[in-house]
Amino acid sequence: MLANSLGFVVRYTYFSLTIYRRACAYKRRRLVSLSVWFDLLLFAFLAFLLVFVFFTVRITNLHKVYFVFHFFMMLWPLCQFATHIVHDVEIQFMYVSLSFVASSMLASGWLLFTLFLTGDDKKVSRKSLVLLFIPAILSSLGAVFNPFHLFTSPKINNYVDR
Repeated sequence: MLANSLGFVVRYTYFSLTIYRRACAYKRRRLVSLSVWFDLLLFAFLAFLLVFVFFTVRITNLHKVYFVFHFFMMLWPLCQFATHIVHDVEIQFMYVSLSFVASSMLASGWLLFTLFLTGDDKKVSRKSLVLLFIPAILSSLGAVFNPFHLFTSPKINNYVDR
């Protein structure tokens, strides 16, 4: 009697875990597809905007700074899209790192773009430019080298869930 009950519990537990794993896999696939397409749509919109600005305006120093800023803005959704599509963990880590490098450059790029936009570009020297980008470069290096997995680590054998 005890062996029958124990066998039933083991079979029921195995059956429940199998159903749970399949439900999680379905849910993950469904949610991933929505976020993947949103990231791809955002990248396409930003790429269209970049091409539009490039071909419709006269290129000045302000526009050159804007193009660099816009490039880093486009890099984030592209790398997030690639992270969801690729199944190799090492390549996923490369895309995750690259997307966080892009996001860390956005703060310094936005400040530099604002200085050019307001006409204070004459105040920007080489020394102030280097000082402006040092925190972004240090945080980018920390994200790329990921010492002791302090930046990120895969949750379940991939970097989609981190």
